[in-house]
Amino acid sequence: MVLEDESGRLHIAGLPLHRHYVTGCILAALGTEEADGTFRIVATHTAGLPRQPLRWERDEITLSRQKQIAPQRERAGKLAIVSGLNLGAEDGNELWLDLLVEYLTGEASTQDESSKITRLVIAGGSLARGSPILPRDEFEAQKLSAEDENADEPTWYEPEPMACLDEFLCDILPTLPITMLPGARDPTNVALPQQPIHPTLLPNTKFYAEPLRESKESLNGFDAVTNPWVGDIDGYRVLGTGGQTVTDLLKYIKHGKSVDAMENMLQWRCVAPTAPDTLWCYPFQDKDPLMLTECPHIYFAGCQKKFDKKIIEGPAGQKVLLVSVPKFRLSCEIVLVDMESWDVEVVKLGAGKAGKEKRAKVRAEEGKELA
Repeated sequence: MVLEDESGRLHIAGLPLHRHYVTGCILAALGTEEADGTFRIVATHTAGLPRQPLRWERDEITLSRQKQIAPQRERAGKLAIVSGLNLGAEDGNELWLDLLVEYLTGEASTQDESSKITRLVIAGGSLARGSPILPRDEFEAQKLSAEDENADEPTWYEPEPMACLDEFLCDILPTLPITMLPGARDPTNVALPQQPIHPTLLPNTKFYAEPLRESKESLNGFDAVTNPWVGDIDGYRVLGTGGQTVTDLLKYIKHGKSVDAMENMLQWRCVAPTAPDTLWCYPFQDKDPLMLTECPHIYFAGCQKKFDKKIIEGPAGQKVLLVSVPKFRLSCEIVLVDMESWDVEVVKLGAGKAGKEKRAKVRAEEGKELA
């Protein structure tokens, strides 16, 4: 292992850093240089959590500049987070998707719980297959099958998933505002930071975000954002990702949990430490948007194996809620965060025996892809 900065590389010995760190971590190392030039480490230290802004700080600054008085704010509701919808061509009429829409719009039996939800966040993984670029072997195989006159295999491009996503969003938007992050398979650039999904791909949903040409007014409620994303919800600074950074980091940390990896990223002040080595990212010259200059209040990561939560505190009074959001397609779980008390609950939508069989089939298909 080596330590590297702009001046060069230094071979190290001593503490086994690979157990706690990965390539890309920012740290300080204490040790001595040996006769052969090796640096023997005896202790390490990270930057720790950066400064955390106060609640409503951004709004207060804006109002102060405009010389306005802060309004009386009502009690915040609950934030619903879902990820890994994996919408495909055959998903338009599935029961699990209908259950999700009914729950979020208050049409289910649990109307009291749904009425407390004030915003939905989709944390990546909206589509099962959104990229038009196939691996070379799959492309050649489908090309050969297309040349066969008797081939009945469907072509790889299917527009129905985007139409299904567009319909799904339009069913919810009249009731709830939506913030949508792209994920690994969604139709946007692969390199981090991923840009928002282009509105032209969502012909009906875009009217909830863009001003109409005639009236110059939008229906409001839809925010297509980047991945990673930093924004304010109910005055709290929220950091969210589609999950690629956490999933990639866990490949190099044995027996690690998603929330532990997220905590390490905050301590290292880097939301994607493994990029660009094993995770694609765009090379920025002056300022790196993947570096953390402020500590969030809430940090969530989508498309994880299971739900988990954790609250960490910093030496300067920082307090961060970490939330690992599971794939909805596999778990049928929605994560609800109370924006006042920070209580986190998981709502599981059951779809009976048929739903269990469907989720088992999806797990088997994903296992084949990983193999």
